[in-house]
Amino acid sequence: MLKKSALIFYGLVLFLAGLVLPVFAQYPTATPPISNIGVYFSPQTATVPPETTMRIMMNSGGRGVSFARVVFNFDPSLIRLTSEITPNPNLSTVVEKTSMATANASGHVVIVIAASPSDIPPNGIFEFASFGIDSNTSLSNLTGDITFDILDGQIVDEGGSQIPATYVNASININSGSFCPRGSLGNLNCSADGCIDTADYEIFRQAFGKTQAEIIVPSGQASPDLVQDNNNIIDTADYEIIRANFGSCQ
Repeated sequence: MLKKSALIFYGLVLFLAGLVLPVFAQYPTATPPISNIGVYFSPQTATVPPETTMRIMMNSGGRGVSFARVVFNFDPSLIRLTSEITPNPNLSTVVEKTSMATANASGHVVIVIAASPSDIPPNGIFEFASFGIDSNTSLSNLTGDITFDILDGQIVDEGGSQIPATYVNASININSGSFCPRGSLGNLNCSADGCIDTADYEIFRQAFGKTQAEIIVPSGQASPDLVQDNNNIIDTADYEIIRANFGSCQ
């Protein structure tokens, strides 16, 4: 009799478990709302000059990111990249990354990177990539946007699922307020008359042979790295700009 009662009891438990477990299965682990998941520039508003570091930030909502494609555009007549793009080291497999020279010629940048087997896929809020920008015009008080191509972007988590995201662009104030007239032509001391003279040549002479990273451009002066190339070295190409404009004023 006891055995029969025990069988009835265990049968009832299994029956109830069969009802309860499917209910819990309908509610997977909660994830942050999609509105909190996104790709954005930091800072979202910047002023150039001086040269400014722009960071592409991601909020993955707590999901590990194993692959991402980010595309953005800018007006190369107003803004130029001053460095190569540096990706997140935990997405170390570089599938595609636009060079600084190509970006400055086209105003179009593609970054496609993925986590290698030895990487720890980043999650939460993290820096996806960074790069430097500066003004590329002598005109003043302009605004240029750096805009994501949201239709060409993709973020994938560790499980292979796409992560939906919002995108927030950046607004760049260009040569607002005081700026350096004809700085890109060699007016390195930013004199108000825009003249390229011996004072500018002396600034250039002291920087000759060094890379952009090795010099500090004081406030109120322009960078002697007048020609953007892969090595960012102040060299004869930059000297040619000084030489061609020496003695001229605006």
